[in-house]
Amino acid sequence: MADVTYVTISGLIGSSKSTALESVKDAIPELRKAGFDGGVTVIPENVSEWGPLLAKFYEDPQKYAGYVQIKIAHHFKAVHQTVQRLKGASTSRLVVNGPRPKHLVVSERCHGESGVFVNEARESGNMDDPIYDVYMDTCKHMNMGDVTPDHILYMEATPATRIERCRQRARGCETNISSKYTESLWNRYPAFLNSVQAQSGTIIHHIDAEGSRLA
Repeated sequence: MADVTYVTISGLIGSSKSTALESVKDAIPELRKAGFDGGVTVIPENVSEWGPLLAKFYEDPQKYAGYVQIKIAHHFKAVHQTVQRLKGASTSRLVVNGPRPKHLVVSERCHGESGVFVNEARESGNMDDPIYDVYMDTCKHMNMGDVTPDHILYMEATPATRIERCRQRARGCETNISSKYTESLWNRYPAFLNSVQAQSGTIIHHIDAEGSRLA
């Protein structure tokens, strides 16, 4: 078995999560030397899988909000399974009564953040009660509350900065994101962070992502 530290790089679109995740990948040799002798696993968001559905959501949020969140829940279930597998994995390096290897898992966002998007969709009228019930039942049956991050690196960037980054990189459907929508999500993040810290003991690290070097 391994001692697993689960860290997420969290925040909204355009807050440089992917850039930060790439920096972690580049630092894997140093991280192993620093004590994560069991390895480092980096898990980006699987946008290639849910991207087409996400594009439809931006075009018609009322129709597709629920479907997008169910699809994303399946991605995070796979992330949780990775964490659980590593925690329970046996290793030939394990010495009886000796120290267990340390493994670092870093993922882009976590399942708990989906609540930010789900609550916004419900309150804006884009997710009705039937599809919300299906979403909640899906998460319940997948035991999505079983794994929570040890640390969250929250990439903080204002809505204006994030919208401008989306405009500059011009990734198809991202150009349709409204400033009103992204600001509404941004205003919901403090409640999510306070909740996960209070309920799970997750340590929150606020990262200033306004700087151009993170763009």
